[in-house]
Amino acid sequence: REGRLREAVATYLRAAAAAPDESIILVALGTAYLQADDLASARPHLAKAVALDQRYYYSRMGLGYAHLQQGGAAAAIVELEESLRLLPTQRAAFLLAEAYEKAGKASAAREFYRAVADADSRSKLGKFAAERQRLLEGKNELE
Repeated sequence: REGRLREAVATYLRAAAAAPDESIILVALGTAYLQADDLASARPHLAKAVALDQRYYYSRMGLGYAHLQQGGAAAAIVELEESLRLLPTQRAAFLLAEAYEKAGKASAAREFYRAVADADSRSKLGKFAAERQRLLEGKNELE
């Protein structure tokens, strides 16, 4: 929270070395790497966390985000759909909309952007989702 990501990563690395099969530690480590914009380091920790506990929505969402940022829209969709199934969140719905958009599935993307915008039209995420939805609808009309 204080922005000291290097210290957080170092702490989580020590914890992961002490308890390598604790998925929650791996999720925290992967998340710290995501916050530090180190996707290459985040992804294997998040993937291992998912392998250890497939029922935790946050690890699935983090792994989906990492895939999405690295150009793996199809893999991102799998993880984000599962994250939403486990615990529906606005963040996962928005990320899934982005993944669908990058995969060329505009109809599904619009549906999820609309859901995020409708759920909280005043939030930053809701406003951005509404804008993405409008842009996709505009593209659809041109086609």
